[in-house]
Amino acid sequence: MSPDEHFADLKRIIGAIAGKAKRITVVMPMLYEGRQHKRSARESLDCAMMLQELVNIGVSNLITFDAHDARVQNAIPLHGFDNVQPTYQMIKALIRNIPDLTLNADHVTIVSPDEGGMSRCMYFSSVLKLDLGMFYKRRNYPIEAHEYLGKPVEGKDVIIVDDMISSGDSIIDIAEKLKIRGAKRIFAFASFGLFCNGLKKFDEAYSAGILN
Repeated sequence: MSPDEHFADLKRIIGAIAGKAKRITVVMPMLYEGRQHKRSARESLDCAMMLQELVNIGVSNLITFDAHDARVQNAIPLHGFDNVQPTYQMIKALIRNIPDLTLNADHVTIVSPDEGGMSRCMYFSSVLKLDLGMFYKRRNYPIEAHEYLGKPVEGKDVIIVDDMISSGDSIIDIAEKLKIRGAKRIFAFASFGLFCNGLKKFDEAYSAGILN
């Protein structure tokens, strides 16, 4: 089903409760229309409208994971909004699966794939005490190139942290650019792996040693 159909079913379930529950908490792992959270021209604020609609039909608290921008909770300031971060699970999975990884600034660098992901990467960088780099999207509408800002990555393992993998083109493009700059191994952290165009590109990138 589409996200709209899932959201419609959620409202039907709440409607079937018919006001009898003492409290309704919605656990929404991926925030509905989470990227429609701010207006710069004529965008509709779908995420804020969704939150207000749930509150109006009786929801008192919403729990989600790694919201694209948690400030969207300002749309419902008098109700609960819990944004759970998967940071610990990502670090634990990396250490368990890559036992020879040395987590210090001499061996590992955190890289943000764009400006919007910097706050997420800054948290990883400060907790693990690692250097931080960033790619910014040089645009000529559409994106013309990804340009790197940060310390050299030559001979280092690199962790790319993002909230979502859609087609995967951006992450693979960034990984290729890091390899050209001499990066040793490249790992990708993503809260939501949608893989809209399938996994073939990632299998090829893994076989070619671009992603580890």
